[in-house]
Amino acid sequence: RFYGSDNAETARFTDGKLGIGTTSPDTQLHIQNPSTSWGQYATIRLGSDTEGTNYADLKYYRGADSTTEGFKLNIKGTDVLTALHTGNVGIGTTSPESLVHIKGADTVTGVLKIEGGKDTVSSVGEINAQLDFGSNDASVNSTGNIAGRIASVTSYDNGSSVDMTFSTFKQGDSPALSEKVRITDTGRVGIGTAS
Repeated sequence: RFYGSDNAETARFTDGKLGIGTTSPDTQLHIQNPSTSWGQYATIRLGSDTEGTNYADLKYYRGADSTTEGFKLNIKGTDVLTALHTGNVGIGTTSPESLVHIKGADTVTGVLKIEGGKDTVSSVGEINAQLDFGSNDASVNSTGNIAGRIASVTSYDNGSSVDMTFSTFKQGDSPALSEKVRITDTGRVGIGTAS
């Protein structure tokens, strides 16, 4: 058992489990804020200096009510990631309104960047990055549940130009997921043709 300056028990190690803020740890490391009121944290802090200005906190947060209960990643005093118990995840917002909610700060554009592809492009048609739209409908199983796709595709073998393609799913087609629209690097639009 461990005691604070007020001689009250603050931590306990028992049966291979360490409890901080609790005398009945449920797991190997159990950190608990002893308060049962809303608006409280249980926090793990990682720091890199003695002044305490460079740190990251992982917090279990009980907000003003049950709708804001979840985890927060706070870096140097700013909440950068929030995961609520509802399953919603926020980047740049502590109140995510959808499964993934990205919010830029005031005067900052909110951006989702998807980057990939080979370090050196070797052929036309290589996909650099793509955004897949899935479906829970079992009829889409043949494409790994992908019902639509937007992709950046190299249009020149040295990677100097890239087209954007839009693909949709139709059961019975071969392939079932196929390109329907292409915007070329020169600004031409093809519907039903990649050229």
